[in-house]
Amino acid sequence: MAIVNAVASGNYSNYAVTFGGIEPQPGDTVRANSFTVTIDIPLDSIILERNAFGAFQITQTQVQNNGGLLELTNCDVYNQSGSSHALNLTHTSGLVTLRDAYGAGATGGWSAIGANSTGSLVLRNAIGGASSGYGVTHNGNGEVTCENATAPAAGYGIVKTGNGTLNVTNAYSGGANNGVAIYIPGGGNIFVQNAFGGFLSTSSLAPAISNNGSGYVYVENAYAGNASSSRAVDNTGSGFAIITNAIGNDYGPGGTNIISYAVSGSTNSSTSRTFVKRLVCGPYGALPVSGAVFIDPSIDNVFQFRLAPNGATKTLIDSSINSQVPDPDDVRLGTVYDNGDKIGACAVPLPGQTLLGVPVDNTVGTAVLTEDQVPTPEQISEAVHTEDLRTYEETPHTLAWALKVITQAISTYNQQRQKAFLTDIAAKRGKKSGGGNPAWFLEKEGATVIVPTSFEPDPNTYRDNYYYNAKTNALYVKIITKYKDNTAVASWKQVSQ
Repeated sequence: MAIVNAVASGNYSNYAVTFGGIEPQPGDTVRANSFTVTIDIPLDSIILERNAFGAFQITQTQVQNNGGLLELTNCDVYNQSGSSHALNLTHTSGLVTLRDAYGAGATGGWSAIGANSTGSLVLRNAIGGASSGYGVTHNGNGEVTCENATAPAAGYGIVKTGNGTLNVTNAYSGGANNGVAIYIPGGGNIFVQNAFGGFLSTSSLAPAISNNGSGYVYVENAYAGNASSSRAVDNTGSGFAIITNAIGNDYGPGGTNIISYAVSGSTNSSTSRTFVKRLVCGPYGALPVSGAVFIDPSIDNVFQFRLAPNGATKTLIDSSINSQVPDPDDVRLGTVYDNGDKIGACAVPLPGQTLLGVPVDNTVGTAVLTEDQVPTPEQISEAVHTEDLRTYEETPHTLAWALKVITQAISTYNQQRQKAFLTDIAAKRGKKSGGGNPAWFLEKEGATVIVPTSFEPDPNTYRDNYYYNAKTNALYVKIITKYKDNTAVASWKQVSQ
């Protein structure tokens, strides 16, 4: 693991000129040493260090010559002094990958990596250094993706001055005053999965994310730390901060932390907004937000309070969440709910109004339908025309509704049998209908159309002199018997079959 110093400016692969004939090996530290070294080939396990002067660079030419992807596998970049970034990226497209970027001993606002490009960069860790030494300066319009942004000292992990997109998995507040993991004086979109406020007493005024510009910051989880003003997200500029979950620390009666917040809206800017979707108080009741914070207008808002120090919780949810508030059709008739805004409309019959064994409400029906309760066909025919029955015929699953369905089915069946019967007679007699009811043609020949029935009608009230019984397949004629007291009694006599 040797230290290899550049002896001239040039391409990294030109070992004879750039390194005086020495080819760096995996594990070696390569120093720019007052020269400009252009990384033009993939590297593996090399430490690139700016020790005093000079720098490394990657331009579009090197990325393009490597098929749009230049990989510095397991390579770290260190900046040990000021006046320049250690590695300058100016590629306009494609992707550069490496492992870690250390601000280390850099000063004057310089970084291990200066991403002044429209191309993309992917790295594992961006680690701030001394008071003004940064891990990565994102000052271009390209996209930077980093797994962890940290500030163990007072230097920033990532400084975002451009308008490109920044993606970070974890942002950790620093271990010293003003140690900010992601500092945003610029714009663009910033997406962070987890932001952790400071957990060291020395990390005062060190939020994990400080949005001091016009950027739009989206954070999935923001955790309050235990250091003064070391919030997970501090929105102090003219931009927006949108947080899904804000979680308080353990400040409170019986807790150990000092008061600190997960999210703070610390600005009077008319264009700035800080939104939180779900708020969770700490175990001892500490609120997770401070300043001007608004609720994200989504339907799954949640606010979880503590009922006692380190005790049970109570969760408030949005009343419009469909999965929590049922429709009126699913709530018992007349029940008032949803803060008085809704009334149930579901009519549930009593068990005694439901047939035996049929599930109803939280039990089963107990009503037994006896034989004497089943109406005769004559009663059905007469009841269908009453106003009371018609009122209930339109209510499904009531007795009147069932009788109506049965009556309609019998009527349809009888009509179909009558038509088939008359069609058969017309065919046997050689009468062709040409369309319409075949009975019409039989009537022209002097025939009388008789409506088939499935029961014997009352001969004293039945208006026709004949009836045909479809069950017995027999024709009956009405016989009038007169008595001496001038009374008459009608009866039926079978005349054919």
